[in-house]
Amino acid sequence: MPKTMLVPILSIFLFSCGNPSSEPQKDTIVQQSIPARPLTDKEKAYYQDKIETLYNTTLKKTGFNGSILLAKNGEIVFEDYRGMVNFRTKEYIGPTTPFHLASISKTFTATVILHLMEQGKISLEDPVEKFLPTFPYQGISIQDLLTHRSGLPKYDHFMDGTRTE
Repeated sequence: MPKTMLVPILSIFLFSCGNPSSEPQKDTIVQQSIPARPLTDKEKAYYQDKIETLYNTTLKKTGFNGSILLAKNGEIVFEDYRGMVNFRTKEYIGPTTPFHLASISKTFTATVILHLMEQGKISLEDPVEKFLPTFPYQGISIQDLLTHRSGLPKYDHFMDGTRTE
């Protein structure tokens, strides 16, 4: 066989080795659930002791005000509230005290939205007014909010009125 025929034959051979299907393959999401066993009383006591020690040796020195929750295998092991909401009125932090979480809430919000999307309950392209009918800005999608591209001029108007400025 002449060398001039070798290149075209090899090219045909290489291009014919691809996937015969013309449709792109779809990704498959596999969800696994591994049931967790309940914690023993000894394990709960161990975790409670560790977090109490951490608080007393580290956080207490900083004047920490907040809530502490430790959960393992879906079970609350330790829950405690330290400090005051208002030093003038001596109002202490408790289980119903609201906290302004600022940027940390972005992670939680995105995670919940993506779980709802996986369940088919929401689309990133859905307009906000689908869920909040009185939302005054039309055409803003869930994705716009998640990517901080909504251009909302005064988002603090949507707060519950507890803020004083």
